[in-house]
Amino acid sequence: MRWDALFDDLDGQLAAAEFATVESEVSERVRLEQSGIEFADRMRGQVQRHLRVRVEGGTVFGGEVTHVGSEWLVIRDGMRSILLPFQGLQSVEGLGRFSSIEDSVGRRRLGMASAFRALARDRAGVAIYLRGSEGSSSLVGTIDRVGRDFIEVALAPVGELRSAENISGIYAIPFSALLAIGSQYQ
Repeated sequence: MRWDALFDDLDGQLAAAEFATVESEVSERVRLEQSGIEFADRMRGQVQRHLRVRVEGGTVFGGEVTHVGSEWLVIRDGMRSILLPFQGLQSVEGLGRFSSIEDSVGRRRLGMASAFRALARDRAGVAIYLRGSEGSSSLVGTIDRVGRDFIEVALAPVGELRSAENISGIYAIPFSALLAIGSQYQ
């Protein structure tokens, strides 16, 4: 009888060691897989989730993630949408567990210029948040032109349509200076 107990104990130890080895291998594979996830993929996994996004300067935007490109995400906060370039983000709060790798090469290439061209085409009124502008929107108008790494914004009074008579200035802004673009006047 003592022999049976001894062998049962040895079998139990062997099974526990095998389980620990498998568990360790699975954990290592998960860590390796997670190391290949890009920020855009992580954000794609958050579509339809409510997040709080802090940008440079401390401004926090909160809302539901609606779209994600290779360099930006869009959140909807009530009636307005806010395009947030990744380069200006400091932190994202409220993430779920998922990531989503984009299979479409075309969609993976949707950079900043693609998003800005859509806003320019629609002549959407925008509020531009700039780096170093103390968290307030400093430019209000419409995007007139989109270059490879810059936009031109025609400033107009809040609530007025863009016309030659009410343009107070046109500014060229490099993408690197942008923190956020709100889809409606603030």
